[in-house]
Amino acid sequence: MAAQGGVLLERDSFIRPPFLGLMSVFLINNLIIPHGVRQIFVFIVVGREQNTCMGKLQQKPAAPYRKTISPSSLYKGKCARCTWLSYWHNFSLPANLALQSVLSRKQEGFFDEISNAHVDKNLAPGVIKLYKGKKTSVPIKVNGEDSRWAFYGELDFVIEYEDGRFGVADGKVSLKADPEALAKDYFNQLHAYAFMLENPAEGAAQKVDTLGLVQWKFDEALPLDAPRWGFSVQHRYIPMERDDAKFQAFMERFI
Repeated sequence: MAAQGGVLLERDSFIRPPFLGLMSVFLINNLIIPHGVRQIFVFIVVGREQNTCMGKLQQKPAAPYRKTISPSSLYKGKCARCTWLSYWHNFSLPANLALQSVLSRKQEGFFDEISNAHVDKNLAPGVIKLYKGKKTSVPIKVNGEDSRWAFYGELDFVIEYEDGRFGVADGKVSLKADPEALAKDYFNQLHAYAFMLENPAEGAAQKVDTLGLVQWKFDEALPLDAPRWGFSVQHRYIPMERDDAKFQAFMERFI
C-alpha cells in the first residue's frame, strides 16, 4: 500500500485557498471562457455551499468515494484540487458539453470498422474499430509496491493492423490547432488505456504497439436544404510517442 500523505490522491488534506476556496481558482483560470457569467454564478453558489462544510471537504475520509482512477481524469488541464475532491468526496462542478458530446458520438460512429486509410494515409494497413466494453487494470505500483488504485474505464478506438500489431486511438473534438500541444494534454490518458489493456485485472493481456488521437476540429457552419444547416470539421490523426517511464513517474506523483 502506498504511504499516506502523497502528492495528490493520497495527500491527507487539501486546504482551500483564500477567498471562498475553489471559487478563487475558478475565477483566475476560467474568467475568459465562454459562458463565463453562467459558470461564475454557479461557482458562487457552490462556493457558499462549500463554506458550510469546508472542514469535511478539506480532509481525507477513511476511504475514497471512487475506488479506481478514470483515465480521463489525467487530462493535463485538470485542476489538482478538483481532482482530489472528486475522488474522495464526489465533489465536482457542472460541465456543459452538449455539443461536444453530440460530435463525439458522431465521430465514434463514423470511424467504426473502416480502413486505416480513411483515418490517415500514413497509417499502416488495417482497420480501426470502436471499442466495446470497460476494463479494469491491476493495481498501479508506487515506489515498487501496489497502491490501492487501479485504472477503470472505456477507451474509444482500437486499431488492428494487418501485420498483427495493435493500437489504441482516442477520439477528440477539440479546437486546438497545435498537434503537439494536443498530444501533450492527453499523453497520460492514452498511456493509461495502454496500461489497462496490457495489465488487465481479468482476462488476457493485449500488447499495445501504437498510440494516437483522432481529432475533429470544428471548421464552419454549412447551409444545407432550408431550414437545415450542418457543421464541417477538419480531421487529422496525431500519432503519440510512447514513454512508459515518463508515465510511471507521473502516476507516482499523481497518487
